Amino acid sequence: MAGSYREKAMSGLSWTVASQVGQQVMQFVIQMALARMLLPEEFGLVAMMSVFLTISNMIAQAGMGSAIVQAKELSETDIRTTFTLNIGMGLFMALVLCLCAPWISLFYREPDLVTLLRVLSVSVFFQQLGGVHSSLLSRDLKYRDMMMATLPALLISGTAGVVSAALGFGVWALVVQSISSSIISSGLLWYRSDWSARFGFSLTSFRSIFPFGWKIAVNQILNSFFNQIYILVIGRFYATSEVAFYQRAKSFQNLAVVNLMSIFNRVAFPLLSRLNADDSTRMREAHYKFLGVIAWVVFPALAVMASLSEPMISMLLTDKWLEAAPYLQVLCLIGIFMVVNIANANFMLAKGDAGLHLKLSIVSKLLVVTVLYFTYKMSIINMLWGQLLTIVIVNFLLLYFLNVRYGISLRRFFIMISGPSLASLAIYIAALSAITNTQLNAFLELCVGGGVGLLVYWCGLFLFRGVFREDIWAVKNTYPKLFQLIRLVRLV
Repeated sequence: MAGSYREKAMSGLSWTVASQVGQQVMQFVIQMALARMLLPEEFGLVAMMSVFLTISNMIAQAGMGSAIVQAKELSETDIRTTFTLNIGMGLFMALVLCLCAPWISLFYREPDLVTLLRVLSVSVFFQQLGGVHSSLLSRDLKYRDMMMATLPALLISGTAGVVSAALGFGVWALVVQSISSSIISSGLLWYRSDWSARFGFSLTSFRSIFPFGWKIAVNQILNSFFNQIYILVIGRFYATSEVAFYQRAKSFQNLAVVNLMSIFNRVAFPLLSRLNADDSTRMREAHYKFLGVIAWVVFPALAVMASLSEPMISMLLTDKWLEAAPYLQVLCLIGIFMVVNIANANFMLAKGDAGLHLKLSIVSKLLVVTVLYFTYKMSIINMLWGQLLTIVIVNFLLLYFLNVRYGISLRRFFIMISGPSLASLAIYIAALSAITNTQLNAFLELCVGGGVGLLVYWCGLFLFRGVFREDIWAVKNTYPKLFQLIRLVRLV
């Protein structure tokens, strides 16, 4: 790959990594503190509402943010049109949630949800205030500015939530955290962005942006709904505490999948979109490289998390959350296939083929509904095994079309993921074996299992170092200290 591409990729990656790591550290500490002070049932109530809040946000955004990032040419009129549409839709969806709150409460058979949901609905509007500014910063690869907006918002809102929980606010502490986060983050995005918010609407601009945006929006809404359909079903047919256990396990999975993949998407999507206009061959090569790097980061993290799920949950959240451990183990396996799915779907979207992506997304959702119908009465674990089956099928369908339409080599694809897959399997077996039948406490089990997993991980990197040798040498001039560390552990 050309030097300019590497420089842009590494610069963007460095800031997104810094931002994401900072966010995850803060979020992790905040959630750990809240989980220790609040009951699983209180987290379960907020998780039930998250399905409707997330979908409302997606409808309000209408996929216009992604359209701004992907567009080859963007005018001031386009930006104003998008901003006006998002604000209007944010107000509309907040009103819809307020009106629908009694029916949502009746569905879950939880009377307390009416007031909670009506108050939380205002966060939908406030999130739309910073949507366009965030998309513009992403389009221009200004990840440092995005970091300077998101980290303070997370810190202040998290502190407000923890203080509220300490004062005995109960579930309302989570409400305080959510609303304050949306207000502060939008305000800071306005401050960091070069674009001054102005209203305006052009039918011509709407027609040029909306064809791509609505396909993205429908796909995002479907993904959001079906990503949280398990919370919907568990909340309807199981106890509120079970919703909390599943949601907590899902949040751990998100640490290694959704959150790390967001780093990938923030860098990969804009750069792949630019390469698509210049050179399809370079675009494919960039995709292989991105896939290999993210697999070596996420696959092992999921393997360690699965093997050490019980001591990790016991130490960090206390034993009252241990029922989440079996769910986490299955979700980690699902996460490996999610990573591949997200990376390949990202390539398809960068190609501008939102139509095919939407069709495949609809097929996957039909599979989810079918499998869920046969498993929801059995147990939550059986529901998760069914989820694994559906995502494996969807991955093979996606790979088929990437090969036929865009020339993605299946051989190259499997070469890039074979190393991290084998290493992750070895990490899981070694770490789990190290703590099985021991009399150690949770902290020592984490230390022993984590140390064994890290050793096996290094062995995997050492054996497969030839695959990414070129990329290791590429960081020598940009990140000399990182290169020295890599040489210290003898990977070059």
